[in-house]
Amino acid sequence: MRAELCGYGESSDADHIARPSAVGQTAAMRAALASARIEAGQIAYVNAHGTGTKANDATECESLRAVFGADVDRVAVASTKSYVGTRWRGGGDRDGGDGPGPGGWPPAAQLEPGAPRPRLRGPAVGGVAEPLAGEYAMKNSFGFGGSNAVLVLRRAE
Repeated sequence: MRAELCGYGESSDADHIARPSAVGQTAAMRAALASARIEAGQIAYVNAHGTGTKANDATECESLRAVFGADVDRVAVASTKSYVGTRWRGGGDRDGGDGPGPGGWPPAAQLEPGAPRPRLRGPAVGGVAEPLAGEYAMKNSFGFGGSNAVLVLRRAE
């Protein structure tokens, strides 16, 4: 699937070297939506930073709920780190999979379709790629020291 980069947001909360900040993450997501000139409700899929740690995942879920409100329960959220790992772990240290395929979002390697999401209700993106049900997607990237960057992508014609 081809996409057009249509929005970008960043923030630097510098709250703690390794502890994520919902304030900084939320600011970056809102800035990206404003840059794209769209509302949060237009996002169909969020590729979460999703490190799989308790601190990061809880904070990112809090941030998503702050930005999307009740709409977060209809947004598909997953992280491709379940396939590729992170640079801190050498990248690519987990099993591969079928990948997203054309016109869809990538699945999460360790999440079964329909599995409960304790912090976010709504569609769980399991081990099978699914078609993107909307025009826009968001990519979150949150780094040590409070460096937060968010992209908004639109499906290209």
